Amino acid sequence: MIAEFGSRFEADVAVERLRDASIDATVSSDPAMASAAPYLASDRTFDVVVREADRDRAVALLAEDLDDLPPEFTEPWDPDVRNTRPRAQARSCLISLVVVLFVIILITLAVAFVVGVVRR
Repeated sequence: MIAEFGSRFEADVAVERLRDASIDATVSSDPAMASAAPYLASDRTFDVVVREADRDRAVALLAEDLDDLPPEFTEPWDPDVRNTRPRAQARSCLISLVVVLFVIILITLAVAFVVGVVRR
């Protein structure tokens, strides 16, 4: 992985830029992002992946496009920090909350159905 983007569009633009330079590249993301329930994705980023042999050239090419950005946007990716970001933690808590609420609703509906059937 050479780059991480917050949207599929940005990742696709980077991939096309690399392909124009004859570098094979692809976008990798959580499969849930393309499903009917993208809010259940554990990772909402889109990674640009290239062959190891093309890595340095690809990084240099994409870096050329970043020259006009502020320093905050060009910090190198650190895989050790990725899963400890507060945003990722908050997202995990939100997903857990949604799942728990869904289970509670299903249990409530099941109990209501059973009670309705028993009373008849």
